[in-house]
Amino acid sequence: MNSKSCFCAAIAAVLLCGVAVGQIDRGSITGLTSDATRSVVPNVEITVRNEGTGITTSTRSTTEGNYNIPGLPIGLYTVTATVPGFKMFKTSGMRVQVSTTTRLDIALEVGSVTETVTVEAFNPLLQTDSAEVGSTINTERFLELPLSLGGDIRNASDFIRLQPGVAVSSTWEKHIAGGMSFSDAVYYDGAALSVTPANDKQYNPSVDAIEEFKLISGNSSAEYGHALSGITSFTLKSGTNQLHGTLFEFLRNDKLDARGFFGSTKAASRLNEYGATLGGPVYIPRLYNGRNKTFVFGSFFSFRRRGGQLNNLSTIPVPEFLTGDFRRWPDPIFDPRSNQTDPATGRTIRTGFPNNMVPATRLSPVSRKIAALLPSPHLPDQITSNYISPLVSPLQDDDNFSIKMDHQISPNHKVFGSFIFTNRPAIKGAAPSVQGEAESHNLQNLNSRFFRLSEDWTVSSRTVNHFVAYVNWIVDFNNSLSKGGNWGQRLGITGLQ
Repeated sequence: MNSKSCFCAAIAAVLLCGVAVGQIDRGSITGLTSDATRSVVPNVEITVRNEGTGITTSTRSTTEGNYNIPGLPIGLYTVTATVPGFKMFKTSGMRVQVSTTTRLDIALEVGSVTETVTVEAFNPLLQTDSAEVGSTINTERFLELPLSLGGDIRNASDFIRLQPGVAVSSTWEKHIAGGMSFSDAVYYDGAALSVTPANDKQYNPSVDAIEEFKLISGNSSAEYGHALSGITSFTLKSGTNQLHGTLFEFLRNDKLDARGFFGSTKAASRLNEYGATLGGPVYIPRLYNGRNKTFVFGSFFSFRRRGGQLNNLSTIPVPEFLTGDFRRWPDPIFDPRSNQTDPATGRTIRTGFPNNMVPATRLSPVSRKIAALLPSPHLPDQITSNYISPLVSPLQDDDNFSIKMDHQISPNHKVFGSFIFTNRPAIKGAAPSVQGEAESHNLQNLNSRFFRLSEDWTVSSRTVNHFVAYVNWIVDFNNSLSKGGNWGQRLGITGLQ
C-alpha cells in the first residue's frame, strides 16, 4: 500500500498600506483625481459599489490627488467621485479582477455637485501599476471557450495550456516559465495550498463554481515569496442580491458511440458528470434578510466514468509459448545453461534449443502458475500486438462540494469563509493491463478538505488589515487490486512475509 496523509494549517495577518497593495484573492482600484487643466484635486470622496451585492467602500484622495481602494472582491463596480465645486463623476461596469490593480483616473468638471458626469467604463488591457506577467480567465471565457471532455473531469485549470510559457506534461504536472514541476504556488480564495506537492487538481471545485483564475508566470510580488516558478490563483464565486443557479449534466454512452477500431463489438462505456450551483443573499423568513449584507454560493458536482472504447493493442504470449513451444518465434531461443567460452575468440557462445522447443522440465513451476493467470490473445494468429488492451484507467469517480459565504459586519469590517470537499476514488494503472487475476491496476482513493476564513478591516483610508486562517488536508491511498490474494502460497514462492 502506498498512502499519503497530509494536514497543514496556516494563519497570516498582513497590514496593507498605501498604493502598492496586492491581495491574492482580491483586486483594487487606484488612480488620480484632477480637473480639466490636469491639476490634482485633493480630498475627493470616492465610493465604489459592487453591482452584484450592493456593498459600498469609500476613501478620499490624498493631497497629491492619489487614491487607492484595496481589498475589493472581484466583480463589476460603479465608481462615484464627489467634492464641492465640481460635478459628480460616475462610471459603471468597472471590472475588478483577482490579484489585479485597475487604474481609473478621474477628471472632474467644474459645476454643482448635484450635476452628474457619467463616463463609460473602460477596462484597460494593460496593467500599468504592476510588473507582473500573467493572464486572467473569468466566467465568461469559461462559457465561451471549449473545455476538454475527453473522458476526464472538467477542470478550469485546463485553460492554463493556452497561456505562453506553460508546458503541461501530464495530468498532475505542469511547468511554468521553465520551472520544475510542483514548484508553482496554488491559491484558493487567497489561501495557499500548503500540502506538498501542491496541485489544484487535488481539490478541483466545479468549473461552474469558479469566478476567475489567474496565472502569474513572471515578476510576481513579494507576497508570493515561496513560489519557485508560477502562481495560480483561483477565486470561487460569491452570492449576490439576485438568486441565481445552474443545473447541468454531461453524458457519454456507448449506445451513442461507434465500436473501436480493433474490437468486433463495442466495449461498455459510461460517462456522467452532473451537478448544480445556487447563490444569493441569505434569507430566513421573518428572521433575517441578508440583502446588501450576507451572501452564500454553493456548488455540487458528481462525476462517474466506467470503461471506454478499447483502441490499443498490446502483446501477451500465445498459448504454445506458455508450454515452451517457440517454433513461431523468428529468432533462436538459447539454452542459458550452455554458456561456454570460445577458446579462439574468448567470446561467450551458447547453444540454441532444438526447433526452439524448451523442454517442459526447464519451465519454472512458479512461471507456469503465473502463465495460467494470463488470458488468451484476441488475435492468436499474431505473436505481437495480439491483445486488445483494457483502459489504463477504467473507473473514475469524483464527488465535490463547495460553499462560500460573505458577510459585511460594518462598512469597515467584512468576513469571508469557504469550504471545499473532494472524494475521488479511481482504478488506474501506469500502463495497459490485462483482464482477470493478472490485472495490474491500482485502486486509488483521494480525499481532500479545504477550509478558509478571512477578515478585512479598513483601519483608515490608507490602511487595510487582511487576516486569513486556513486548513487544507489530503489523504491519498493507493492499493493494488491484487492485494491480499495470498500470492506467495498460490504461486509456490517461499520466504515471503
